[in-house]
Amino acid sequence: MHTQGLAVAKIFISHSTHDKAEALQLMQWLESQGFESLFLDSDARHGIAAGSEWEKVLYREIQRSHALICLLSDHWLASQWCGFEFMQARALGKTIFPLRIQPGLQTTVAADIQHLDLTKDRDDALQRLHAQLTELTLTLQQRFDWDKTRPPYPGMLAFEAEDAPVFFGRDHETNQLRERLNQHRTLGNASVLLMLAASGAGKSSLLKAGLLPRLRRDTRHWIVLEALRPEREPLRKLAQVLATANGTPQHAADLYAQLQGEQALPALRDYLEQLRTPNAQWDATLLLSIDQAEELFTTAEPPQTQALFQLLLAAQQAKLPLLTLMAMRSDYLAALQAQVSETGALETSLFALDPLPLERVSDLIRGPAGVVGLTVENGLVTAVTRDAATADALPLLAFALRELYERFGADGDLTLDEYHRLGSEHLNPLENAVQHKASEAIQPDRLGKAAQQALRDAFIPHLVRVNDAGDYVRQAADWEALPAAAHPLLDKLTNARLLVQRSANGIKRVEVAHEALLRHWQLLNGWLREEHDFLLGKQQLEHSLREWQHLPDAHKDKGLLQGIALERAREWLFANRSGLSADERAYIQHSHQAEERRQQRLEAMLREANTLINFINFDLRDKLEPIGRLDIMQDIQSRVTAYYNNLGDSVKGDELLWQKAVGLSQQADTLVGQGNQEQAEKLYREANQFNQQRADNDPSNTDWQRALSISLHKIGDILTAQGKLDDAKAVFEKSMNISQTLVDNDPSNARWQYDLGISHEGIGMVEQAQGNLDAALRHYKIRNQLVQTLADNDPSNAEWQRDLAVSLGNIG
Repeated sequence: MHTQGLAVAKIFISHSTHDKAEALQLMQWLESQGFESLFLDSDARHGIAAGSEWEKVLYREIQRSHALICLLSDHWLASQWCGFEFMQARALGKTIFPLRIQPGLQTTVAADIQHLDLTKDRDDALQRLHAQLTELTLTLQQRFDWDKTRPPYPGMLAFEAEDAPVFFGRDHETNQLRERLNQHRTLGNASVLLMLAASGAGKSSLLKAGLLPRLRRDTRHWIVLEALRPEREPLRKLAQVLATANGTPQHAADLYAQLQGEQALPALRDYLEQLRTPNAQWDATLLLSIDQAEELFTTAEPPQTQALFQLLLAAQQAKLPLLTLMAMRSDYLAALQAQVSETGALETSLFALDPLPLERVSDLIRGPAGVVGLTVENGLVTAVTRDAATADALPLLAFALRELYERFGADGDLTLDEYHRLGSEHLNPLENAVQHKASEAIQPDRLGKAAQQALRDAFIPHLVRVNDAGDYVRQAADWEALPAAAHPLLDKLTNARLLVQRSANGIKRVEVAHEALLRHWQLLNGWLREEHDFLLGKQQLEHSLREWQHLPDAHKDKGLLQGIALERAREWLFANRSGLSADERAYIQHSHQAEERRQQRLEAMLREANTLINFINFDLRDKLEPIGRLDIMQDIQSRVTAYYNNLGDSVKGDELLWQKAVGLSQQADTLVGQGNQEQAEKLYREANQFNQQRADNDPSNTDWQRALSISLHKIGDILTAQGKLDDAKAVFEKSMNISQTLVDNDPSNARWQYDLGISHEGIGMVEQAQGNLDAALRHYKIRNQLVQTLADNDPSNAEWQRDLAVSLGNIG
């Protein structure tokens, strides 16, 4: 079999200078078979040019090569540089072909590499070498048979293994990944390789249509499982993948049970041996690939994720021939690192997948077109490349190409004019293709209010969530959990290839085809922006619920909702928000009931404490003041204040505000008696803040308004005593305005009239001290009129009579 015009594998021939003739003969044979990309250091055409730094050239050429052929002889084994070439190629994951060229030589360079012997049956050995090099070439070229019933452009959905013949643009990254995995396999490096990239970079397609089909051809070294997606139960998914690969899918349930217990590692070892046995793949490594691995930290049940990582660690420690490749969004690296740290010494390494370079957009268009015989106009490629300079370029391009092919591909060509017809007045074709298809599918302008609400409730929060970074991300949902009224619309969006429906184990699930839809379908994006706070809170609620469910019974109360999180969750509950599961509703109710019980206990304790504190603030003060021991009172009141402050937010309600205000005011009164006016003012103002807060909470509560007025009056008194007359006057006026409002609302209330008179008296005293005698007289007369009315209405009231005498004295 010749591969002239087809082979692209770059081959490095490693030989001793003593075996130069044999090396030249092999090179000529390879050229005759069509393998033209060769490096032989001693050859004038394919070797090291005169004057070159030969060490750097050797290192560079090994890096560039895909395969290393070692011509084994005693001279090769004795050569330090030949050994370097071999070790370097092995470290870089290159494919190695050891050829014995010396009769009787039995030495092997590595037990896991098949050796060919040119000294026994040269033609058979060369035929084997040719077959293996051809297989490597086909793997590098992605030469796979194309199923003509499949479209050349899959659309927004990730490429599958069946799409390998039309997967273009990522050859370099595919080969890099293949070599990295070979490094891990041969050198025993980290057992988990993480392929990290942003959303829309094409991780899933690279994994399923690029890497895995190529590795499946290397049956000597790899047993490649189907890529699994974690969803809720990654351990169950692993059991299904293993059992299916073994040809016994009916045993998946039994294997799942074993993977959850102490027999997990022996069960995994047994299945590995069973997978190796049919084709005698004794040197093969099992490759477990996990697509959308971020679901391990978002969707999967935490015990399942933990058990999977524990199993991977156990396999690593037992040195099982198992490697794991996880394709994951970059923003979940911290979550994975935390899980690895919790698990133990699980060894990981990173492979960063960069966004597709714009210069490869042409490959994405022309490559599949060439497979199916489509002609592509040059102007179309230029325009698409220009429009693809956005963050969501790859998924939007994939969708637009599928639309272009479906609508215009029947005539055998794709043109610039046809591409422009996908656009709109305000959006280029890439941006408009998704918007147009969604609108065409459900015709939102014709939807009734109920149908539109049902569709909104299906997406929010079932099909979309907010991650820790605040980004909208898709999630799969059970079909039966979605509003029934939305089912016909969801079917239409599925037919439009914007949603995906799958069934497994009798359960139908649906999800968004790609997260680019969340950003480029204007109707949906508007809903998401309106519901951002709800989605964020819902994510936090789900996280809290999962943690609570896995707490031991003795610690359950510690995992319940409290504070603002509980208040917000109860609002959703009362509003009957769609999307709250039965478990979430029960969790909210349970949290509320626990909070009510806690508040009842605290309120009972507070009532008992208040009884004691009222005794301290009033009865005890009356006993200590006559004997001149207010210093004792000051110390006790300081402790009372500290007690209330330590309550913090544990007790809520206006009663606590009132108790704090009273305690501070009483403490200030004591300081006034001791002559400490500056500290007294500070405490009066703190007390006033609590009274103000209480009054603001319920402006219609007249008792609280009066308490605010009195607290202001006390501040006015202490300011007057300190000579801060302007400040005192302003505070008295605030107090007077509150009392005036109360009197206006109920002129018959004697207590309010009395308070109003006190405020006027305070202002009058300030005016008198400032020398404003006319103003002072006016306020004293108002005070006198109010007290005169009170005394006339109740002549037996000694307090009114005394105040009347005081007011007359002020006037005099």
